[in-house]
Amino acid sequence: MSVENSPATNVLEERLKILNDYFTLNLYQNVCRSLFEVHKLLFSLILTHKILDGYKQMDPIEWRYLLAGT
Repeated sequence: MSVENSPATNVLEERLKILNDYFTLNLYQNVCRSLFEVHKLLFSLILTHKILDGYKQMDPIEWRYLLAGT
């Protein structure tokens, strides 16, 4: 579904970024559809962490401090 509905381009790097962004948005929208309002913020936080962690932009120590609440 993401492949057909996302904008097309001939440049491979651009196409991969577009597909990744489109898939992430689609995932977020579909998961949030089934969550209660109070859980959507937590899901957003976890999804953001996983994205940043995948790009090696999240400091693991900072994440632990965030979870510990300090």
